Amino acid sequence: MTVLKQLRDRIKAVRSTQKVTKAMQLIASSRFRKLGSIMLEAENYLQIITEMLAGGLSGDDYGSLGAREQLMLGIAKQDSQVDNKTAIILLIVLSSEQGLCGSFNSNILKELRHDIHNIQLQGDDFRLIIFGKRAYDNLLPDFGSKIISYNSLHHVEISTVVNFQQEIRKFTVDNANIIMCKVYYNKFINTVNQKLDILTLFPIKDLNLKKAKFSYELEGRNIISQIIDWYLIAKLFHIITLHKASEERARIVAMEAATTNADDVIAKLTIQLNRSRQAAVTKELIEVISSAEAIT
Repeated sequence: MTVLKQLRDRIKAVRSTQKVTKAMQLIASSRFRKLGSIMLEAENYLQIITEMLAGGLSGDDYGSLGAREQLMLGIAKQDSQVDNKTAIILLIVLSSEQGLCGSFNSNILKELRHDIHNIQLQGDDFRLIIFGKRAYDNLLPDFGSKIISYNSLHHVEISTVVNFQQEIRKFTVDNANIIMCKVYYNKFINTVNQKLDILTLFPIKDLNLKKAKFSYELEGRNIISQIIDWYLIAKLFHIITLHKASEERARIVAMEAATTNADDVIAKLTIQLNRSRQAAVTKELIEVISSAEAIT
């Protein structure tokens, strides 16, 4: 009977775990559906801001732009190259707050550590801005002194991105030897495909001045600076929505697989339970028959 009790307890435990994985799958599915409209809105907004920036630059004299604006557009010679200072590369890392999403975080962290190693071999320096607890916990022991900002990524909110962009602006103003900013994230393509993507946030590379729909003259470089800030906010918001959609999709797949595996485990344990019960009943019958024969 001890064996039967152990098997029943194991089946009960697996069923309890299965309820959790099923619930997490449903929650992830609900979040994923909500992200669909947000992704579309973020993409449309980014397209408008990109065209606005390209139009404003199509007739602009780049020499009138400030040092920060020239850095963002990749049209200036960085001070680090002039003064022989160590160049700084800003690395933005997106991960998740929770686990249970397969290799979603490990792929990003593996690629990031590889790039950090190459940066150090080149003699350059780097700083880290982290989104998500998983990446923060992983990188803190080795690169704690390089982390300048940590941000939670529970929800996709434009206000969070605005505050974050202000941090980037301050960092670029305070550090004249910064030359580049790269973003590591998982890009959502469709419900089947998501992939690791490393995007250069600045210098900005996706402007097509020749095909700009807007063409106008702006008075003062402050307006160009403001549009660049809008562009960075739109770009970051779009990246985060793609990343969150990829995360929820990865969690759906992982929890669906866990739920299916739980069904398989329950089926195997049920077979073992039935066999053990049959063996116990057979043993009792043999004992009863043997006792009856002994009496007669």
